[in-house]
Amino acid sequence: MPYAQLNSIESSLEDIVSADAIAVGFIKSEDSTYELVGNISAVSTIEKFFDIDLIDEISFFQPGGKAGEILEIPISQKATKADRVFVIGLGDQSTQSHRLAAANLGRKLRGKKIDVSTLLATDSADIRAHAISAVLGAYTWTLKSDSTSDQPTFNIVCKNEKIINSAEIIAHSVCRARDLVHTPSNIKNPLWMANQAQKIAKEGKLSIKVLAGKELAQFGGLRAVGNSSPKPGPRFIQITYTPKSTGKRVPHVVLVGKGITFDTGGVSLKRPYDLMMAMKSDMAGASAVLNVVGALPELKPRVKVTALLMCAENALSGTSQRPSDVITHYGGTTVEVLDTDAEGRLVLADGLAYADAKLNPDYLVDIATLTGSATLGLGRQYGAMYTRDRALAS
Repeated sequence: MPYAQLNSIESSLEDIVSADAIAVGFIKSEDSTYELVGNISAVSTIEKFFDIDLIDEISFFQPGGKAGEILEIPISQKATKADRVFVIGLGDQSTQSHRLAAANLGRKLRGKKIDVSTLLATDSADIRAHAISAVLGAYTWTLKSDSTSDQPTFNIVCKNEKIINSAEIIAHSVCRARDLVHTPSNIKNPLWMANQAQKIAKEGKLSIKVLAGKELAQFGGLRAVGNSSPKPGPRFIQITYTPKSTGKRVPHVVLVGKGITFDTGGVSLKRPYDLMMAMKSDMAGASAVLNVVGALPELKPRVKVTALLMCAENALSGTSQRPSDVITHYGGTTVEVLDTDAEGRLVLADGLAYADAKLNPDYLVDIATLTGSATLGLGRQYGAMYTRDRALAS
């Protein structure tokens, strides 16, 4: 699927009005008056060029000013194709408010072939957040044969082109991770995941290793889960980004991702059955770590990063593991299976043990859709992070 694009433009009138639309920001003050914010000098130039008073237009609609609130105001000038201004609430003007505003703009323009010049952010952190969120807000995924491939382009006023370039790399990597998550499991299995990793490795000239079959003899947890679906069976995927050598040692970060391409719960079948509908997404951790590493050849950080994708399908079959089975993990630790629907920790345990034994990581992180219980405490707006390192957590 194509993704929304980002461009860096100058604050000149010519660059700004060359788009189909213009986006500016506003806030509502404590005294209930409205104020334009962002690149004010450029906004003033636009008002003069189109002979429009944006504060007057905003006051007519009496918006609340919360982050992401959007007003669409028509404009006209023979010398340009721009025909509307999106006036967007920026709430308290925090970076989070910039994210919300940009995401709502992206959603509004989703599936539309339109260029928008945005003047909402001026601070580097806000520009970066705004750019990433605009692309993610415009994200779509479908397998419909009659679907459109149109996507918006966001022209962001920013003097530092590197900020926009890195924002686009990050946003497109997130989009690609979402693509893998959305792919249905009649297409997506452990072998398919390995093929996707091979493509990303080839694009970025990354090193990759894929283990299957007898090569997984020491990975007791991965085999116990994945052998429930023996065709194609589980896959262990290791993909590594290594920065160009400068003669100095660089930190090594290892990311371990849960890659359950579909989760029925196994013998401990999920109840009620509609809980299975979202289980094609149970490989989101593996998708995340894969696309983190996939972005690094372009971002070029001075850190070595290895992703381990623990891919299997947790199916119900004659070769499924059973409650009370005892399995031996990588490194020799034995565990008794009490619930076959707690399969995520089994495949992750092998990956973590392998990383500790073979990769000598400075930082070891696992990412997983591990337990729905986390949503009871945190809701669906936040991810749970567990660590014994308070400095890392903060």
